[in-house]
Amino acid sequence: MISICYTVRNRTNLNTGKEIIPLFFNSVMSVVDAFKQNNIEYEIVISDWKSTDTDYKWLPKNNKFITIDPEIIQFSRGYGRNIAAENSSYDNILFLDTDVIINSFFIDRCIKYLNNNIVYYPIIWSVSESNKHKCYSYLGNDKLENTRYNNRLDKTGWRPTSTGMCCMKKIVWENSGKWPDYKKWGKEDSHFHDNINKKYKIVRQRDNGVVHCWHPINRD
Repeated sequence: MISICYTVRNRTNLNTGKEIIPLFFNSVMSVVDAFKQNNIEYEIVISDWKSTDTDYKWLPKNNKFITIDPEIIQFSRGYGRNIAAENSSYDNILFLDTDVIINSFFIDRCIKYLNNNIVYYPIIWSVSESNKHKCYSYLGNDKLENTRYNNRLDKTGWRPTSTGMCCMKKIVWENSGKWPDYKKWGKEDSHFHDNINKKYKIVRQRDNGVVHCWHPINRD
């Protein structure tokens, strides 16, 4: 049993100026498909910062939805992730961003490491703008294995510095100080990873079962 935890702010119908990208919809649908194949009990827990780009009627029934008012609490990805985790029902948590898609083989690996009390931080494949319509073609593609690491945002490839996607026991999240409440994106990932690494065993490996899909760099 796993709780999939998201925090969201206007990521369902993201307007690039040229097209609408259904980032969060695609992510959630990939989760539904992955767990349908694995036949594992799960829930989707969403903390939403009063998004205005969807009515969320498309969400699956097995979800928990918590609204955060950004006029009262300043947006923080770490804070939002903590709210989702605090409202989760299960002892296992998978933290996902709204711009990633996954498959059942990724879930299999999460389960394997969870059963061995290991925190799993997959090295994800990230898609650049020039390959944005090929996102699904990379998912589960074994030919990616020997591709070089690449940290440039304008190039498609493995992102070894990305630590935003992670699977762990809920007690690990609790005992590691939870997600830091930074007001900017990204710094909370490395901080939280370092806190976990002080107390728990972590596995980092390339995983073609989780792919980061391209979107414009904006945080609204």
